[in-house]
Amino acid sequence: MRQKDYCHTGHSEQYNTEGYKDMTAYLALRNIEREERAKRHAKRRQRTLPPAPEGEELSLREDEKFAREELANSVIIQAAQDYRAAKHCLQEDPDNEEANRTVAETEAFFLSQYYGTLTTYDGRTLLNRLRKEFGENEL
Repeated sequence: MRQKDYCHTGHSEQYNTEGYKDMTAYLALRNIEREERAKRHAKRRQRTLPPAPEGEELSLREDEKFAREELANSVIIQAAQDYRAAKHCLQEDPDNEEANRTVAETEAFFLSQYYGTLTTYDGRTLLNRLRKEFGENEL
């Protein structure tokens, strides 16, 4: 049987040039592709740590501090995204209760003491920048 007879199955790479099934090469190539894909995926997921001082490695505490900062940044970014999404929703439907509630909650969050524990960036400044995006007056 020739390779061209099996092209319709979608597994033509399983056959050698003479048309005989050769799973050894196919499986080897497939495993190599899987390993390369796994390496690329792991590399994308790997976070970038700040450079350690020369001759020193990051201690566990520094690593934990970095992770906490990343989490705090993620919380603030998500709040800003929620605020923008709710404001866009309110532009289409000003009576949307859920969007009004989200706007009120995120505004309160940016002005809260909890926000101040997450970052040193002023919450009022961030909120004013977000309000400016929608043509609203500053607080």
